[in-house]
Formats: sequence, structure tokens, C-alpha cells
Amino acid sequence: FWPGQDAIGRTVAVQKPDGRPVDELPGYSRATVVGVVSDVISGMPIEGKDDGHVYFPTRAGNAHAAAVLMRARSERELGPSAMQDIFRRVSNDPQKFEALPLDEVRQVLIYPLKLASWVGFVLGGMAVALSISGLYGVLAYTVAHRTREIGIRMALGATGAAVVRLVMRQSARLAGTGIVVGLTLVFVALKALSAVIQLREISLLDLAAFGGGVAVVA
Repeated sequence: FWPGQDAIGRTVAVQKPDGRPVDELPGYSRATVVGVVSDVISGMPIEGKDDGHVYFPTRAGNAHAAAVLMRARSERELGPSAMQDIFRRVSNDPQKFEALPLDEVRQVLIYPLKLASWVGFVLGGMAVALSISGLYGVLAYTVAHRTREIGIRMALGATGAAVVRLVMRQSARLAGTGIVVGLTLVFVALKALSAVIQLREISLLDLAAFGGGVAVVA
């Protein structure tokens, strides 16, 4: 908000939502900046850090005070069981409070992404297997039809290594053509998709995945 200037002591005006996707914050029409902290992830992990996150003072009775984020001095302090004991002293209703390790919350948030990743991995593996088996089938069929030609070549003095090189050159041309056409189509499709789906922390064009697939086919 104030590039190159000190934010401490500045005033922020909090406007009403007026149809925008922000929360209503009654009682916070203006706020004075008393501190600045690092950016944090406040939504889905794939959205990255929220550089517009603002912290307001609150109290226990505030409707927005729905959760408390705590960090103990050591791993042995304030575990889920210890927190539940504290909650029981505050309220007899065991369903009113729940202690959740932050890592579990994170795993829940990224589970849909992991599931989609595994589905994509399985489908991609099937596609690679089909492409390799298809390439092998085409080559086996072609070589079987060239048995007479290969026999004539060997009768005229061609060695076994020369015949193997002939077949390998043919297979390399097939694989190379398929790789070039496939990569071109995939890059065009993913470029179009990345223009619609904006993911700041995840790139749809994963060069390592493409390189691995090309290496396996080759």
C-alpha cells in the first residue's frame, strides 16, 4: 500500500463488501497499522501466499473468532490431548472445541490435489504403455513383412548388425515423429489451459514429467 515508506502508524479504511467476495467486518471502519508480518497462506496451498492478508484485533465473543492457531515451545507441549483437557475446563460440550494439528489440516486441503495427481499418473502411465506397445506392434508387423528383403540384404553381404541398425533407424523415426507431434499438441493444449486456470504455485508445463515420458518412449 505504501511502497518505499514505513507502514507503521498509517491508517487503513475498511470498506463494505458491496457485492465483492470479502467478509463484512462491523466495527472496523478504520484501522491503524501497528505491525507488519510476513505473507502467509490463508487459503488453498496451490493459491500461494496471500500478500493482502490483514490482521485485526478481536475478543473471545467476536463472531469471527472461530479458531486459534497455537505453536508450543516444544513438540511435547500442548499436544491434542493436552488441548482437549484445557477445552474441557472451558466447556463441558466435547463438540464445541477440537484440537487439530496444522499438518493434518494441510493434508486435508491438498488431498484433492493428490488424488487428481494419482489419477493423472495412472492415466499417463497407461498412455505411455499403450504408446510403447503400439510402437512395438507396428515395428514387429513391418519387420515381419520385410523378412524377404532382409534375407536378400544378408545374402548380398549385409551383416546382422547392419540389419539391426536398419530396424533401429526405422523405429527411431517413428518414435521421433510421434514425440514431436505429441509434445507440440500437448504444449499447445496446456498453454491454452494455463490461460484459463491460474495456479501461482503450480506450473502445468512440467518439463521433468515431459522429459521422463520422452525418455521412456525413446
